[in-house]
Amino acid sequence: MNINSNGFRGDEITKIKPDNTYRIFVIGGSTTFGTGTTSDTTTIPGFLQEKFDNDQFPKKIEVINAGISAYFSLTETNLIKNKLIDFKPDLIIVYDGWNDIETDIDFHLGETYQTSFIDDSIQNLNEIVPDYQSPKILRSIQAKFKQMNTDQETNSQFVFDGESIPKKIKLWKERWTDICNMGSKEGFDVIITLQPLAGSGNKQLSEQENIYYEKRMRHFMDYYSLYGEALTELNNSCTNVKDLRFAFDDYTETILYDGGHVVSKGNEIIANEMLDIILFSIHTKIKQ
Repeated sequence: MNINSNGFRGDEITKIKPDNTYRIFVIGGSTTFGTGTTSDTTTIPGFLQEKFDNDQFPKKIEVINAGISAYFSLTETNLIKNKLIDFKPDLIIVYDGWNDIETDIDFHLGETYQTSFIDDSIQNLNEIVPDYQSPKILRSIQAKFKQMNTDQETNSQFVFDGESIPKKIKLWKERWTDICNMGSKEGFDVIITLQPLAGSGNKQLSEQENIYYEKRMRHFMDYYSLYGEALTELNNSCTNVKDLRFAFDDYTETILYDGGHVVSKGNEIIANEMLDIILFSIHTKIKQ
């Protein structure tokens, strides 16, 4: 795993976009970052870069992995506004869904909390070295650890708050509409995708996938379909949208090693699914 000096996974890039370059950022949480993948090149952005390197384009296509563990629409849109815009993107691809539906509504509303010395320490590290990924990864690990301890202590099943879903979806649409409108003004395209999760499509789940589905994912899968309906509405303001919830339907082997993280083959499948709408944006932009 390589983290460059700008805080992105992968090779070094320059802040100033090189001449004759079409720059793509793929943004999302740990599934974009590539948690559990075998290398930088077997992430979704890694597979996309390989495909573009093997094809002939009048410009160099540069794909940058801007995924950060535990990020969701609030933190992702802030990242675009406060950092990515300075890198002069031509296209931003959003790979979203899981973190938005699971993240507590208090975080969606931007409310902060301080619960322990560990929380304070991680926050201080983020302020000192905001581009360094380790504090963000530590926060994600800490959240998982808290959840596991809570489950063990209460011996209870995962409980999902469905009442907050309408508010979460409203915020999700508003945030990405805002970014898509920003893209129209600043000259970059925005493609919003909805990621596949265990149980989101018609895939015959493997034994391992079914364990995670029964334990956690089934509690909110009906609500997740509402994001699919909201996705079509974003097509009015964004360059393009793509519903990837059914991307794994033709595969019977284990693709998801938990509720949403995938083995390397899963990232390659997603990259292939994204390719057609990305190519359309590239060819349209290069012709201008």
